[in-house]
Amino acid sequence: MGRAMNDALSRLGFQVHPYDRSGCDIRSLDALLECTRGLGPGDVVVNAAAWTDVKAAEQEPGEAFEANVLGSMNIAIAAKRAGAACIYFSTDYVFDGRKESAYVESDPPNPLNAYGGTKLAGEALTCSIAPQHYVARVATVFGRAPGRQRLNFVDKLLTTAPGAKVELQSEGSISPTYASDAAELTGQLLAKQAPYGVYHLSNAGACTWYELGAEVRASCGLDIIVARADTSPSADIRRPLYSALASERLAVVGISPKPWRDGLRRYLQLAGRLRT
Repeated sequence: MGRAMNDALSRLGFQVHPYDRSGCDIRSLDALLECTRGLGPGDVVVNAAAWTDVKAAEQEPGEAFEANVLGSMNIAIAAKRAGAACIYFSTDYVFDGRKESAYVESDPPNPLNAYGGTKLAGEALTCSIAPQHYVARVATVFGRAPGRQRLNFVDKLLTTAPGAKVELQSEGSISPTYASDAAELTGQLLAKQAPYGVYHLSNAGACTWYELGAEVRASCGLDIIVARADTSPSADIRRPLYSALASERLAVVGISPKPWRDGLRRYLQLAGRLRT
């Protein structure tokens, strides 16, 4: 989301100062106060940093806490002291997946795992510390990220060996989200001076992991087999089965998210993989 927000805010005319981990350690409040020195009302501090490895969060909860909780608290404090707005990117994993329909902003969170718990804690701290805040929940994100070590789901399929069989879950629901579209929606919230609070900024619509995989295969003409998984997902880490997101707040401010298939096709086209 960091790269996508850099591009989206630049298009809106913001002067963007991006930082990576080496440039600003969010675990250090002093470092953040130095990085936000000179900011004031009308400026925005974007928190796109996160520990997103769900499995590793169970094995290394301290690391996830430092990034998703301590880091988020420090960013919110720095934004408040500067008088700037704070944008915090969160996740569908704050929900337990038992609703069996798309979650909206007013649904009560109930995370199932350490990752979701730390992200929800980051939400709560951002909301309680920074008066001017947008909590932007997204799900199943794909997008450009130069130097990224962990591939997103779409890129994993694009790099799957020809002839390989990929078994994917055909139960539940997700909301595939193109990072650029989520960033554009965030920019629209700023441009419209939308009321502060929690917003779901995923692409519109829902599907299963199997349906997403089948769409990628068909759109790119991949020589792979996408099959429905015969077994339920591993129980070693609890994950929400139904975690699709929808928004009851965007329409109120005149904003409409784009369909997930549209976002996927534009991403594949950008990657030069869309079959014509």
